[in-house]
Amino acid sequence: MKGDKVGYSIDLRNAFKFTALKRPRKALSEIKAFVNKHARPKEIRISNEVNGFIFKHSKNIPRRIEAVLYREGSTVSVFLQGGKEMDAYIKMRAEEKKRKEPKKEKKEASKEEKAENGKQESGKVPEGEAAEDAEKKRLLEEKRIKEEAGKALEHKRG
Repeated sequence: MKGDKVGYSIDLRNAFKFTALKRPRKALSEIKAFVNKHARPKEIRISNEVNGFIFKHSKNIPRRIEAVLYREGSTVSVFLQGGKEMDAYIKMRAEEKKRKEPKKEKKEASKEEKAENGKQESGKVPEGEAAEDAEKKRLLEEKRIKEEAGKALEHKRG
């Protein structure tokens, strides 16, 4: 697969080896095999439009189907060529990305505000002394843990 969006003509002739009732399922497996061969994705998504097209002509499925493979990260989605669903999908994804970006910026801004507020509230104790106290507490906790581990080891040996 050369780009993010590529059109293919997928041959469904192997589905005709089976009875008419099994053909739609076999056609879908042919589409999946084709996508695996040409795109090598971790996940395959077949649109409702493709699925509906195949099952609409369930006993008389077409010999080949014109499809568009749309890669997004490690997933590949299969859409009908000239169908409406792919355009709607791309618009939906673009809107989701826009929604996520402002949230990230808001989170970063709120973290900075909280840090500034915390500094202002702790005005009683200078920042240098608070950091030194925190460092002392951390060192004492590490020392206590090491002593407990040493006692446990002596107990096992004794």
